[in-house]
Amino acid sequence: MAISEAGRQKLREQIHITKPYLKSTGAKTERGKAIVSQNALKTGLYSIHEPIRLLARLEREKKEMEKVVAIVKKMKNAYEQSNVEPSPLWEELFENIDKDDFLRKLRNFKH
Repeated sequence: MAISEAGRQKLREQIHITKPYLKSTGAKTERGKAIVSQNALKTGLYSIHEPIRLLARLEREKKEMEKVVAIVKKMKNAYEQSNVEPSPLWEELFENIDKDDFLRKLRNFKH
């Protein structure tokens, strides 16, 4: 949900009145401090080490691609169970669904 510029300004004014940043204390116990010190490592996307950032991005991309494959497989099952005349485009698309290069082919698929 996007906030309008007027809404942003109202939030800015409210923050200047309540000053929540003055009441923020952070972790107090050693255990709590140890936990929050690892917050940046939850995803690795904000690590200061480039290899960790790259691996985190690859992992996130892999999860997104798994979602795409799941959606396409669901579409494939629905297509196979329908009484629709087989389309060469769909057949070509689905023939490589279980191969590693499926997503590359899906990106480059022309219809």
